[in-house]
Amino acid sequence: MLLLVLVVGLICYHVYKSIKPPPPIPLPENVSEICPRVKLNDGRYLAYRELGFPKDKAKNKIIILHGFGSSKLVDLKITQEMIDEFEIYFLLFDRAGYGESDAHPSRTVKTDTYDIEELADKLQIGPKFHVLGMSLGAYPVYGCLKYIPHRLSGATLVVPLLNFWWSSMPQSLLSAALKKLPIQNQWTFRVAHYLPWLLYWWLTQKWFSPFSPNPRETMTERDIELADKHTKHSYIKESALRQGEYVSKHRDIIASFENWEFDPTELLNPFSDGNEGSVHMWCALEDKQILREALLYICDKLPWIKLRQVPEAGHLIIHEKQHFEDIIKTAYKISSYHVYKSIKPPPPIPLPENVSEICPRIKLNDGRYLAYRELGFPKDKAKNKIIIIHGYGSSKLVDLKITQESALRQGEYVSMHRDIIASFENWEFDPTELLNPFSDGNEGSVHIWCALEDKQILREALLYICDKLPWIKLRQVPEAGHLIIHEKQHFEDIIKTACS
Repeated sequence: MLLLVLVVGLICYHVYKSIKPPPPIPLPENVSEICPRVKLNDGRYLAYRELGFPKDKAKNKIIILHGFGSSKLVDLKITQEMIDEFEIYFLLFDRAGYGESDAHPSRTVKTDTYDIEELADKLQIGPKFHVLGMSLGAYPVYGCLKYIPHRLSGATLVVPLLNFWWSSMPQSLLSAALKKLPIQNQWTFRVAHYLPWLLYWWLTQKWFSPFSPNPRETMTERDIELADKHTKHSYIKESALRQGEYVSKHRDIIASFENWEFDPTELLNPFSDGNEGSVHMWCALEDKQILREALLYICDKLPWIKLRQVPEAGHLIIHEKQHFEDIIKTAYKISSYHVYKSIKPPPPIPLPENVSEICPRIKLNDGRYLAYRELGFPKDKAKNKIIIIHGYGSSKLVDLKITQESALRQGEYVSMHRDIIASFENWEFDPTELLNPFSDGNEGSVHIWCALEDKQILREALLYICDKLPWIKLRQVPEAGHLIIHEKQHFEDIIKTACS
């Protein structure tokens, strides 16, 4: 009898040990030197990462919630140019139990939500912010819409998880969504929902695989490529799961599939009172994990959530640079970004630091510099002084062979393009309204030169101007074209006439 009790006791102890989750793996003592962390009111620490525009100057602030098995180091692609253009500040953090963030002893949708709010307050990012969650990491976004809607400037759910036990959605629809997954995954999520205390054993036992071993059952070929590039680096084990899989991944599964205090279809529009903001849900049409019809149902019940459907995209859509930029642009209504970028002129190409050694320049009263070139007789002795104004696409080196390195070295927009705009915009005056500057007896003259074979300038228009302003002398040159000034004989005639 004693032996039987001993055997039963040993079996019970072994069962207990196999189902009891381990405590978190301690973080190194110098963890605060590894990454910045903020202390919450309950004594836990959250590790975070800031990217983009400085938060005290940013116009758009967005908190990124990483997905299952990931961390604040999630690899998302967005150009620095777009960040600077629209002044976007990103805050990423390790959700409880991931990376360098302390685990929560009883993590739920609600606790994750209030972690977000407290983190935002501790870092003083402002009274309102946008939240973006991806895949399983989207469940705290639902929590933000439920528990802290007054703090949101917007929300984005990218291929968001479905809790197959939400009470207000049709069970047939949720059943179809569950059956979309491999059978192993289905049973794992059932255990998480009905027997959460057994989940640790279920995920660590060696008798069978708790998830499908074939990635092609849950990912497209492109998803697999993106996973190899962005989510399977060695840092996943070293950083995201450094405290152990139970307090990170296992607790994520439990929080996702346990009974929630609310159903997403019961949420109220946080922007119904006229506050600016929007909520978007992104559906990848080739996603092998999320049932499109379930997302359609949610957006049909909550028409204030805008469904964005992306063809030829899989579950890891957020790791595609173009799609991620589209997600951010939509979140902040930057729908015309590419059109805007295509019509926005570039800034001038910076001149070399030694530009003053290349050619003489003079500083104007407004701070700009003008480069110049002096030719001919010494100016302090010259009787006739002429300022030559070069033509379109040319420079002060007008009588030499012009290259892109001189005339257009600062870019075509600030030179040629602006020349065109200045020429053809509305002027403050009309040439035919000009007054004769030499009518009071001052010596001087004004001449217009017309090349009779010019294919660009209409002779009759020049005749009209000189007819209206008879003090302008028209000089007509036969057998000459638009570039008359580059003919030595004609140029000398022009100068002689000007100086006579």
